[in-house]
Amino acid sequence: MTEPVSVHTRTMSRLAPWLAEMRALGKLAVPLAATQLAHMAMVTTDLVMIGRLGETPLAAAALGSALWVFGWLVGHGPAAAVAPIVAQMVGARPWDRAQARACVRMGLWAVAVLVPPLALFFAVAEPLLRFTGQSPALAALAAPYVYALAVGLPFACGFMVLRSFATALSRPRAPLYIVIAMIAINLIGNYVFVFGHCGAPALGVVGSGIASAIANALSFFAMLAAV
Repeated sequence: MTEPVSVHTRTMSRLAPWLAEMRALGKLAVPLAATQLAHMAMVTTDLVMIGRLGETPLAAAALGSALWVFGWLVGHGPAAAVAPIVAQMVGARPWDRAQARACVRMGLWAVAVLVPPLALFFAVAEPLLRFTGQSPALAALAAPYVYALAVGLPFACGFMVLRSFATALSRPRAPLYIVIAMIAINLIGNYVFVFGHCGAPALGVVGSGIASAIANALSFFAMLAAV
């Protein structure tokens, strides 16, 4: 009767480190995955709200979102690199905070360097869309939406730097809560600026871009306060 118990005990002792690692990984990974999905919901919210304006505004917003996502991904790369670098620093020298702070500062400097050329890319949105074969009317409608979104680019990339820092410290919940709040703010902003509620003018597609830029700016400052 004692042998099965001892075998079970030995098995559990071998599995204990793996189970502990899986729990720690799940505790970190689930909020990260949820944050990423919530971030993607920002663009989806814009398209859903603009879709009520008709097919042409929706097509223009879809084109503008494609350009925005491309620029955001370019700025996202250096910002996301902060997470593994800080994690390695903190893991190797947990008492040395200076290196982690320096890495975060360099991430923000990288954003500052990348934003101006990306702004120039967004500035030529209309001729770029025409060059790809889009109709002049559709390109002219999509371009102002891209310009409004571009205002929020430095804040979106800066948020990613701070989010990566929080992730490296195994604190992914604050970014998740902030991104969820971003979706709510973006939804309210779309309601106000796209359709002209609460005394605001009805700006259509441009209003959706303004709402997203405001949400990105507020998310950066909220993440800065959390850090």
